[in-house]
Amino acid sequence: MALTLQLPAFDDLPQSIAEASFVPLAAPVRRSIAAFGGAYVAHAFPADLPDPSGQSSSSGKPSGSPSGRSEQRRDMGDRKKNVKLDEADLEVDWYALLKLPDAEGSTDDQIKSAYRRRCLDTHPDKQPDGSDVEFKRVQRAFEILGNPEARRSYDSSRPFDDSIPGEGPFKDDSDFYSTFAPVFARNSKWSAEPNMPQIGDNDTPLDDVRRMYDQWLAFRTWRDFSNEVELQEID
Repeated sequence: MALTLQLPAFDDLPQSIAEASFVPLAAPVRRSIAAFGGAYVAHAFPADLPDPSGQSSSSGKPSGSPSGRSEQRRDMGDRKKNVKLDEADLEVDWYALLKLPDAEGSTDDQIKSAYRRRCLDTHPDKQPDGSDVEFKRVQRAFEILGNPEARRSYDSSRPFDDSIPGEGPFKDDSDFYSTFAPVFARNSKWSAEPNMPQIGDNDTPLDDVRRMYDQWLAFRTWRDFSNEVELQEID
């Protein structure tokens, strides 16, 4: 059945145009809409999902207003300071829970995107039994990985090979390099300076060797040992 929409017309319009204000509408058509994307998430779960980009304000004020922006910064600062890891957090692979294949190499944008996807997958409305257990775990994953300080503390507490080889004896020079090269390679991840030089080999120029040792002797780390110290004190 066709519908007719009557539009308002001005009194001084010619009769031919005035008659055109009666516009027939086509019959409604059913369309399938893909349930994904940022707009869908905001529409489907407006109260459940914290915005990873920090564009919304918990006060209800528009984030574009001066007061909204200042409260937003204050709320984000409080959220960062209040994220505290406990022993149970350190036993969970939060990267795996968000399905991040690059784990500690994941960028902030990758973490935000993975968080949104996992929110859709685990939302209680999509679970047969309405369970929110996994959804809450996803929220906790983003609380940790989406917070630079908490993520640094968590990454610092993940399993890592801290072993250092002994002094030998080594069969030959190649044995020395093959023994210590992996140690330098894996520990360079903790460096506050990017692209730390590696140990090289017998063909490495002497100046490069000296430069390598100078940089490693001045090594500065971003690694956070606070959780390890706290757990030792508890024990």
